[in-house]
Amino acid sequence: MPHTERKLIERSHQRARSDAIIIGGIATFLLVLAIQFDTFEFVAEYSRTHEAYELDELLVVMMILPPALLIYVVRRSFDMAGEISSRRAAEKNARAIALHDALTGLPNRRKAMAHLTARLPSVNRHPITLAGVDLNRFKAVNDLYGHNAGDTLLVRVSECLTAEVGNLGMVSRMGGDEFVVILEGAADSEPVNRVLNSVTAIFRTPFDVGGMVCSVGASIGVSQADDPKLTAEEFLSQADVAMYRN
Repeated sequence: MPHTERKLIERSHQRARSDAIIIGGIATFLLVLAIQFDTFEFVAEYSRTHEAYELDELLVVMMILPPALLIYVVRRSFDMAGEISSRRAAEKNARAIALHDALTGLPNRRKAMAHLTARLPSVNRHPITLAGVDLNRFKAVNDLYGHNAGDTLLVRVSECLTAEVGNLGMVSRMGGDEFVVILEGAADSEPVNRVLNSVTAIFRTPFDVGGMVCSVGASIGVSQADDPKLTAEEFLSQADVAMYRN
């Protein structure tokens, strides 16, 4: 939802709440005033002595109108609050969709690049390691078993990668059969090295894809960032170069 539209809705909600307070305050003030000066007795006596004016109906309307207005404004205020909550939830959902891959649910290229851009300036103090993972023979799976099998394979791979990485980093699907694993720590540190070995081992075992067994390998290139001047694109290029060397 655009920022301007959200502000307008919030202002409308605030106005409705203010109107409810004002109407409630006026109604309370008039009630206290009427009690203080015995207004009800005066009006009743006046109505009794001037029956031709038919004031009873008018008085009933005047008594009902303020509470009715108050109820309307309060309900409108709640409606506006619900609308704001719904729109905020929709906006949050739209942001999540924009940053995640629709098939696997993994962070997409956009989110991975944003994460790297935010993280790289501090890598001289806290290095990070990136592993680019390109599936081998993925096209053959699509050709032999169909695109549904290919999609299932991508989901299986994403699940395996996510399980191995755990809380040590992020797994992102960059597009097609390309994945990126971003790990917190130097490449030669024990936790990162263990995860990298586990990622490599994933592709030594065939994948069960809807009752069919698919054997796919992966080209993996690893790069470590410890230069805060490095850009996200340059970091990815380093992993690509390492992948082709392997």
